[in-house]
Amino acid sequence: MFTNRATHQERPLRRRPISVMQFSNRSKLTSLRKLLDTVSMPSNRRQPSALRAAISIWPPRVSTDYAAEIDRAVEAGIAFKGDALRVKVQQQRDEIALRRAEEDVRLASAKLVQILHLDPIVELVPRDASVVPLSIVSTTDSLGDLVSQALAARPETRQSAALLSAAQHAKNSSIYGPLIPSVGGQAFFGGLGGGMNGETGHFGESEDYVALLNWRVGPGGLFDFGNIHARQARVRSAAFAVDKVIDQVANEVITSHTRLRSLTDQIATAKQSLSDAAEALRLGQERKEFGVGVVLETIQAEQDLARARNDYLNLVTDFNKTQYALLRALGRLSPPWSTSGRRVH
Repeated sequence: MFTNRATHQERPLRRRPISVMQFSNRSKLTSLRKLLDTVSMPSNRRQPSALRAAISIWPPRVSTDYAAEIDRAVEAGIAFKGDALRVKVQQQRDEIALRRAEEDVRLASAKLVQILHLDPIVELVPRDASVVPLSIVSTTDSLGDLVSQALAARPETRQSAALLSAAQHAKNSSIYGPLIPSVGGQAFFGGLGGGMNGETGHFGESEDYVALLNWRVGPGGLFDFGNIHARQARVRSAAFAVDKVIDQVANEVITSHTRLRSLTDQIATAKQSLSDAAEALRLGQERKEFGVGVVLETIQAEQDLARARNDYLNLVTDFNKTQYALLRALGRLSPPWSTSGRRVH
């Protein structure tokens, strides 16, 4: 998806595609996982990406080329100088937008290099400056089914349920545990003998047996109400945490699903707007006139096309990010490493 290029001639780097298979150690796979989490979070929907910034460079360059054509018309005497200056103002504004877009490309590349732990001087550029909507999660499934899938698959729900079960067992042990006595037993074996006037005869065997049942009263034993109340409070806290996790997971699924369906409709509208703006620009360029009204009309059509392209691009990138956000909310993003530390193939 991305290629890289060196920014210093002292350390030339040839272009090469960046793919997941290049990350052969655990730290870089973890970085890739972090990257997926980063782009899927709703708070990062508006952050510029290298692909988005690279595509936004195109419209200002088109306007710059058209301004050069107007300058040639002025030199040929078929357009007024004052009108050409008005066109130049529009062209200079587009040049500022062009420079900002180039800056966004470099900054987005630097951020991606940092996340992937690559050589800092490497500049990543999109291999193909086009973006299409991804189809990862179906939007036709009912919202209730998606929430149920998320609650069953998310590790947070299993963790909170396990903590609640542990708290309940601890509470039961504080109530019923002291009722179980400690059992003990003792046995004494020996002999007993003697007689009158210092005689030592007449010995007989002696055996004693003792069985013990002990209950502890007080702290750590029976009637330890302080410990019982503390364990009950932990159970209520764990139950509250379970409800909170369930609400959070359900909210993430509902938010991503709702946004995904909304973006689907917005993309269809933006695609039609892009087609209409391109047709308007084509018709404006076919007029072959150099009056200022027509010239500014053509530049305005270019700006409309640029806005339509950027709107479409923003919607598609947000749509793709929301797909991953919903995939994460459903618990379907498997980690690159298993709990045993072995790589998952």
